[in-house]
Parts: sequence; C-alpha cells; structure tokens
Amino acid sequence: MVLTRFRTAITVSASALALACGGDGSTTGPGDSGTITITSTAIANQSGRILVVSVQPSGQPENVGRACVPITSNAFTVPATVVVEPAPSGNPCDPASTPKVFASGRYTLTASVFTPGSQTAEVVLVMPPVEVSGSVTVSLNGAALSR
Repeated sequence: MVLTRFRTAITVSASALALACGGDGSTTGPGDSGTITITSTAIANQSGRILVVSVQPSGQPENVGRACVPITSNAFTVPATVVVEPAPSGNPCDPASTPKVFASGRYTLTASVFTPGSQTAEVVLVMPPVEVSGSVTVSLNGAALSR
C-alpha cells in the first residue's frame, strides 16, 4: 500500500515537473526512441533487383532492423519505408509486420542491391551514422546505388 502510494506520488510529481517546465507530458521527442524511415534519390538502371537495407548500432555487427524494397523501374525512388524488426528466419525480405523502434543513439545503415535469388550484393552503400533522437528519415544516395 505504501509502495503503491509512493509510485503514484513519483508519477504525479514527474508529470507535474514536465508540465511546469513547458512540456506537454508526452513521452516522445528529441532524445527519445523512434523509428527510421528510408527514402532515396533516383536509383538508375537497377529495375528488377531488390534493395536491402540493414541497420546496426554504430560499431557493432548485429543487425537490429531491416527494409526490403523491390526496385520496379530504371529511375526508381524508394517510397517512404519504415525499417522493421529483423525476421526470425534471418531473411531480410521475409514479410514485415512490426516497425522497429530504435533506442536513442547512433546507427549505421547499409544499403545493398541484389539480383533476386542471389546472396551477393552487386552494389553496397554504407551510410554515415544516423542519430536517432525521436523518429528520423534517411535519404539514400540513389546515384551511389545506380549502375
């Protein structure tokens, strides 16, 4: 009972402090976790191939997010695509269902272009680290992914 009242008092105090300091009591904003949305400039001459984007915490090899986008024309721009949770199978193009929410921090995105069925990328682009502090959008350099 005392512990419950203590927790309630802490929660009410934290909310009051946020409101008193100009906050609206929300839990998202700069410094918070968020999603990563991928877009691109025009990718030329890659029609029929697949763009795979993997996301790793900067300096670490573990993939913590993915996007798989079929390239459907020879002047293709990636529509706004939210990075999703890694697939249990390890296949980056397994159907996606859950957007990945990233903890605040720096992440490295690697974009690769594959011929369907191949496990060897034709083109690889490693982006400079991205700072997640709330939701962010990253535009891939389509010229670097073109043939």
